[in-house]
Amino acid sequence: MDYGQIINRSFEIAWKHKWLWVFGMFASSSFNTNFDSFGGNTSDPQIFNGIGFDPAILLPFLAVFAVWMLIIIVCQIISDAALIDSINRIERGGQYSFSIAFSNGLNFFLRLLGLNIVMFFITMIPITITVLVLIALFAVDTAIGALSLLFFIPFFIFVMFIIVTIWQLAKRVLIVRNASIADSISEGYYLLKTHFGKNLLMFLINIGFGILFGIVLMVIFLMFGVPIALVTDALGLSTIYAFLGAFLFALPISLVIGGFTGTFSSSLYTIFYFRLVEPSQSTQVEIQNEPPPTTSV
Repeated sequence: MDYGQIINRSFEIAWKHKWLWVFGMFASSSFNTNFDSFGGNTSDPQIFNGIGFDPAILLPFLAVFAVWMLIIIVCQIISDAALIDSINRIERGGQYSFSIAFSNGLNFFLRLLGLNIVMFFITMIPITITVLVLIALFAVDTAIGALSLLFFIPFFIFVMFIIVTIWQLAKRVLIVRNASIADSISEGYYLLKTHFGKNLLMFLINIGFGILFGIVLMVIFLMFGVPIALVTDALGLSTIYAFLGAFLFALPISLVIGGFTGTFSSSLYTIFYFRLVEPSQSTQVEIQNEPPPTTSV
């Protein structure tokens, strides 16, 4: 397993096929970016002083927020499927375009939604058990509860590795092989069991890149956030204006970086999946045989 080649190829796909960033923005949840790093404490009600904030608008605001989150979830699932399908086509020399990717994202929506729901409830089982056991241990004795964290934290990370790996592989099986939800989960588990060490290393690599991208994003945010906070403080403006100013600067940056990282992460696991199921074959297609990228709709 050449992890360096997988990483390089993932960067190449993410950088060359920039139209995939549209899907990457949603797949990486860029629209849920937390802008608290700009110095604005949005949980402080004093932020809204002086701008006529009316508590009576809370329910309509929550309703709009709920609709917005529903739209984001739908777009995230469609984009996740579109990315995997596009990367599959790029690697195997098939025809690909924005319209084809979006269409296939819609086609896989219900099955991928079903897979996500099943895996979500599977994920909640160890989380619920862990929380209940910790509550019971802390109730018995605080020291015992604190010491138990030394066991439960590594155990929880290990369980999350198992679930996340099966989830990621199952999504590739479902879309690449057009498999059912049950078959996808079954094959995902089989690939984890038969290639445990390789999956563990890929899991750690993915976490490492996630931390790296997070640091880069934080540095960029601070480059804009600190000057904006200083200017608003010097002008004596409300904190809400600092937050809005930082938001306007940060949103396009967040979307671009999120688009790239979302595409890269999807490529990383998709190509890794190909290497697991086709260890003796290279799935990379020669550049001259690769259909020209297009964003036609």
